[in-house]
Amino acid sequence: MDNRKTTTKKTAVKSKTDRRRNKRPTMWGISRIDSGFTHGWFVRAYKEGRTYSKLFSDSKIGGKNKALKAAKEHRDKLFSELGKAPAV
Repeated sequence: MDNRKTTTKKTAVKSKTDRRRNKRPTMWGISRIDSGFTHGWFVRAYKEGRTYSKLFSDSKIGGKNKALKAAKEHRDKLFSELGKAPAV
């Protein structure tokens, strides 16, 4: 018979919201859209029941990285105007 002790590691359980927030803070409010002929970064924010959104298309802006940079700049400006916490 095996006499080794087994230990269980206890970890704090995070809420679903905490897991989402800590996933990629630099990407808060930004999602990737790759569906059919649509490819780009989608910025979305909510305040007082209103939705603010904008798509930054890869083809119109000049590539995936340039579109992401433009989306982050727009998101930061939008969050500033709405009084939300900065994403970074």
